Amino acid sequence: FAKAKHLGERVTFSFENHVEYTRFIEHLKKGELEQAEIILRKNQQDVWCEEDKEVSTFWQLAECVLTMCRCASQGIDYDNTLKGLVTWYTQKGYQTDEAFRRFHTNLQNVITHTAYINELSEILNNRYREFNERTVKAYQSHVLESKDLPELKNQACIQFVYPALAEGKRVVYVTVDALRYEMGLTFKRSIESRYKERIECNPHLSVYPAVTRFGMAAHLNDITMCVEEKKLQPVLDGKIVKLPDDRTAYLKDRTGVEVQDIRLEDFNASAINDSTRLLVIRSLAIDSSGENEKMNGLPTMERELVNLAKATEACRQKGFDLMVIAADHGFMLQPSFRVGDLIEKPVGSDVVLDESRVIVGSLNETENTLSFTSGELGVNAPVMKFCYAKDFTVFRKGEVYYHEGLSLQENVVPIITIRLQDEQKQKPYKVELAYKGKESGTVYSRRPIIDINTTFADLFADDVHIIVQITDDNGNMIGRPEGRAYNEVTEQIDIPAGATQLRQPFSIDDDYNGNVVKVKALDASTHATLSEIKLNFENEL
Repeated sequence: FAKAKHLGERVTFSFENHVEYTRFIEHLKKGELEQAEIILRKNQQDVWCEEDKEVSTFWQLAECVLTMCRCASQGIDYDNTLKGLVTWYTQKGYQTDEAFRRFHTNLQNVITHTAYINELSEILNNRYREFNERTVKAYQSHVLESKDLPELKNQACIQFVYPALAEGKRVVYVTVDALRYEMGLTFKRSIESRYKERIECNPHLSVYPAVTRFGMAAHLNDITMCVEEKKLQPVLDGKIVKLPDDRTAYLKDRTGVEVQDIRLEDFNASAINDSTRLLVIRSLAIDSSGENEKMNGLPTMERELVNLAKATEACRQKGFDLMVIAADHGFMLQPSFRVGDLIEKPVGSDVVLDESRVIVGSLNETENTLSFTSGELGVNAPVMKFCYAKDFTVFRKGEVYYHEGLSLQENVVPIITIRLQDEQKQKPYKVELAYKGKESGTVYSRRPIIDINTTFADLFADDVHIIVQITDDNGNMIGRPEGRAYNEVTEQIDIPAGATQLRQPFSIDDDYNGNVVKVKALDASTHATLSEIKLNFENEL
């Protein structure tokens, strides 16, 4: 059967999966995306996708590649203005970045890189690079229009924090270093079922240059810039504001309320004072993992969204009214450095900022750079030129992660607002777990499927959010939920209102050799036990 192509509609034997992989990849290469999607959907519903982790992983990766190819094939559709380009990107274009990031995040968990997965990687990386070479040219041709678009200014405190405090509300202000737009949208979508009609994610443009100390300071007020010891610095109300402590001090002086400042990695709800009116949470993991680990840092970035979701829920329970999440800049991450990516630095003097994609000072423009005066960019700075690397080139050899240049990925960032308190109480519901229709039984697979049966109080009940734990007889975690209903960010299972039964797959750890599997469902808000079943486990090893 090695060369057989017509083996029937259903994938019966394991070797047939390889035929399906080949068919899918060939359709991608030919641009036959509709045919590729038919194969994808068919295999995602197949029993092999449920039972075989390797098969499931391939089709997860395949969906990312198909999404990216479909978006790229539609081209850049906008009205030849910066505002139109940003609108297109935040409605459609961001999908290429999201698909690329998800693919390479999932790829970190793949133990064996088969020839099929390597082909998917090559298709994705090449198409992504080609598409972004087009989008960056479009963005750079319109960048000077930004100063005429005040509605896109990235100033979360002026727009949301200060007005809410003036109304007597308790506010959480979260600054996330390098939260690009598509990741903000991913976060919003992951928790919006809990905060229906109370969460918004809107695009804004980072300040130029898109460097942390300028971007974070700009949220507090309109900044100017000065040169201190031959280094460009942000200034607020005549004072240099370059460090987190400087920004917190400014907030205390500006608002006159009790302010607490904490890093997300150190977040502890019990340490938050009831009298705190403004809680500042600082997240650094996305940028630090990109800077230090490059592609290997993608899972850490994903995990930071989980930490942010947990902090959001904790702040809701602590009685805060509003959460505002803001970023200084986004980022671009390429799979590898290419020789042609490196360009020579522009020649000049009085350099006061030297980054991988922007240099500031008295500089001469070259054919590989774009130079602007501070006035052209709408920046109040005593410098001669802002000199940017053109397209996706860099001034430093080996750079694959960067954020200070001119691209949609680097400059378009979200401001997310969440009204934490819900005036309506959740209507009662009931959850019952079952395995093959019973409350007991024996599990032979490391990827069993549990039935989650839900009864709602009435037809107009809200969505249900539960936590499902898979433990041994002593309460030790031995597995985790998987599948579409499992929310990777909140680590919860989201059950739509009216859904009476959900078939939920789980994975049991490969190193678990016990004889018991316990499955427990908890209410996501109260952690009250809703249902629990105890199953025998016969180790297939």
